Amino acid sequence: MAQQRIDISLHTFRSPKFERVVEEAINFFNHTPFHPLPPADRFSSGGVYALYYTGVFKLYDQMATSNRRQRGAQPIYVG
Repeated sequence: MAQQRIDISLHTFRSPKFERVVEEAINFFNHTPFHPLPPADRFSSGGVYALYYTGVFKLYDQMATSNRRQRGAQPIYVG
C-alpha cells in the first residue's frame, strides 16, 4: 500500500491576528527587566522566560560574548 503524501499547508495555522499578538508579546518580552539567577524571591506564576548565558565556559564563549556586548542577544533557553 502506497503512503499518502501530506500537504503541510492543510496543517499550518495562519492568521494575521495571531501574528500581531505574537509580535506584541515578543515586543513586551524584549522590554522586560533581566534578573540574575537564582531569583531573590520564589515565584509561581506562568509565563514565557529566557535564560541568557554570560559565563566563561569555552563551548558557550561566542554566545556569552554576544550576551555581554548586547544584553539579551542570544538566549540559551526560552520556555
